[in-house]
Amino acid sequence: MGKIPGGGQVFSSDYFLYARACVVANGKDYYEKILVNPAQMPKDFTFESLLYLAADAYKRKNRARVRVLSDS
Repeated sequence: MGKIPGGGQVFSSDYFLYARACVVANGKDYYEKILVNPAQMPKDFTFESLLYLAADAYKRKNRARVRVLSDS
């Protein structure tokens, strides 16, 4: 996270994605709690590795990497 003029803070969209992954990883009840009160969104916890779970499982099972298809 970095500082912005005026004393506020800014964080990257990646960081926000990782924090959302943390909320999802904590289950439906926790997700719904955050949905009702977004101020409780975790500020110091992330779960980036959740984003790689499907690709890693595919690689283990098939001994090959996931092919990424282009939109174009």
